Amino acid sequence: MKKITFLLFLSFFMLGFSQDVLKTDYPVYDGTFAGSVYSQSFTFPTAADAWAGFANDNTNMYPMVFNNGGLITFKATTATDTEVRFLFEANPYPNNSPAFDVTVQLLASNDADHVYSVTIPAYTTADQNFNSAIFYVTQRDVTVSIKEAKIQTYASDGTTVEKSDFPVYKGVFAGSVYSQSFTFPTAADAWAGFANNNTNLYPMTFNEGVRLHSQQLQQLILR
Repeated sequence: MKKITFLLFLSFFMLGFSQDVLKTDYPVYDGTFAGSVYSQSFTFPTAADAWAGFANDNTNMYPMVFNNGGLITFKATTATDTEVRFLFEANPYPNNSPAFDVTVQLLASNDADHVYSVTIPAYTTADQNFNSAIFYVTQRDVTVSIKEAKIQTYASDGTTVEKSDFPVYKGVFAGSVYSQSFTFPTAADAWAGFANNNTNLYPMTFNEGVRLHSQQLQQLILR
């Protein structure tokens, strides 16, 4: 089995590197196929500060507006029943007011393909921009694995999806612990891999070239 493990890994494309940067994209490679295995884990350790969490690093999402509400969907696994929280702030701390959050109960009995969803209520102040999205695991020392996270905002009818965003909750702070792994098992097909699920990247053009950046690459294991 070949296993590649990335800790605190953030990759992004910068287009037009020979001149000015024209566009920056944040791929989300959690689309498995042909037997590949993906996992990203979030832990709120005993030693972490009470406010420890995981900030979204996909700044292309901002600003977010919830005049007509929205929906968060994701797949998750946990060994112990727990709760996760999604916080939306006007801006990152300290200028983070106003803010609101929604919570979701996770059950250990659910399988890895169970889709969780939580409604985002319509925000009372029209056209309020939110430029910070944070994810929390509320119980200490419980590891939660999440994939295929998506945040949708609705049009004026309250049901039509106006915008879909793909958060990248890799910004650790205050002692939170994040890890990510991509596995190419022996039993997988030869073409197994990991597709980008952030469809907001497309279409992509490379007329002026491209540069791939990987920040905070901490560990690489090949087996």
